Amino acid sequence: SRSMQRHQLEQYDKDGLIDLILKIQSSTPLLASSSSSSSSSSSSSLSEGHEANAATTSSKGKSKAKRVFDMSRYKQRHVALRISYIGWDYHGLASQADNDNTIEAHLFSALKKTCLITSREDSHYSRCGRTDKGVSAFGQVVALHLRSNLKEGPGIIQNTPTPSHMDRREIARASLVIDHDLDADEKELDYVYILNRVLPPEIRVTAWSAVAPDFSARFSCTHRTYKYFFLLGTMSLPLLNEAGQMLVGDHDFRNFCKIDAENVTNFRRVMLSLTVEQVPQNEGMYCFTISGYAFLWHQIRCMVAVLFLIGAGLEGPSIITTLLDVEHAPEKPHYDMASEVPLVLYDCGYEPGVVAWRRPLHTYAKLVEHMYQYWRSSALKEAVVDLMHTQVASVPIPPGPPSEVKAPHIPLMNRPRDETLERKQSRVETKRNKAAEQSPVTKRVKRDDVGDTNMKR
Repeated sequence: SRSMQRHQLEQYDKDGLIDLILKIQSSTPLLASSSSSSSSSSSSSLSEGHEANAATTSSKGKSKAKRVFDMSRYKQRHVALRISYIGWDYHGLASQADNDNTIEAHLFSALKKTCLITSREDSHYSRCGRTDKGVSAFGQVVALHLRSNLKEGPGIIQNTPTPSHMDRREIARASLVIDHDLDADEKELDYVYILNRVLPPEIRVTAWSAVAPDFSARFSCTHRTYKYFFLLGTMSLPLLNEAGQMLVGDHDFRNFCKIDAENVTNFRRVMLSLTVEQVPQNEGMYCFTISGYAFLWHQIRCMVAVLFLIGAGLEGPSIITTLLDVEHAPEKPHYDMASEVPLVLYDCGYEPGVVAWRRPLHTYAKLVEHMYQYWRSSALKEAVVDLMHTQVASVPIPPGPPSEVKAPHIPLMNRPRDETLERKQSRVETKRNKAAEQSPVTKRVKRDDVGDTNMKR
């Protein structure tokens, strides 16, 4: 029996056990073969392990090869992410081929690092508002396919093909309302926590929502709201309000934007509202709140720049009407845009039931603490700068030559102007035609045509 065998073996000393094993091995060829193979394999494994160790430690700082993550083991889910970021130190939202310091570059780096996606190309990515360099956002929305813990439920991508090439009109007509299963979402990955662990401190994911497979962060959006902060100073609040209301409605805003003649042909946009309000508990600080369906390139900053001229009394409110009348003012006058630093994409709106933002309590508490620490650091810096300003301003300035006189204001309609939109579009068309004529495909077609003609002759 097993107990007797153990008892018998316990009677042997070390040398006796070795002799016994060798005797059994010599009398059992299969065991001998197995032992030899095992020994060889073990030796080989040790050797390979030693070589691998040597390879990974031969150069200081090199890490061991990472195991490839098998995304095929998981379902994917179409998810909307609500994102906040302070954009002052970033080169805009959109990825750039020659610049890694964009919001999207950091976002996709985090998504791949946490194995939530395999690549941007396969993620069905869409974004709501494209913010420029230095612009911030409190309510930016992006949507994409992410790895999921669930096998089924709202937003889970099934094997059956789904329409992926709907145009904006089809998306607008489609019913994107889904049955949000909050109980099932409790078992889902905590996307907020996972991404915020690896994102830079100025970029935070604040909420997530399962969305329909055909949801587009851009084309499913019903309205966008921006805020622009400013110090009122000596500007007239009534004039700012009066002029701001003249911008509300459906207008051609080509004189209030940077014209992108290559990609945009329609410059009519609908402004839903524009208000001016004092920022609570901040004397002297005010804010424009501007809502619309969509905005042109630099439109907010151009509108604010003209409003500031009106508030300062340098232009009358009627300049708004003049610039909106593109038949009588087809050329945009030259003027500087307002600064990008106080501009914030505040909110992106969707129809009820399309998104149901989830903010897990334990994760959101950490987010609030993070934002408090960020605010605290900024408040300390503000206190230092304020003290420096107070100290410098307290020193009396001795009499001396007059300071540089500011150049007088030139009315907008008396300034140099851009060429008309039609002229810019004509140049773009000429450039495209010239490029098409010089392309290899066009040259080949022309050579083929010549050959055919010669044959006919």
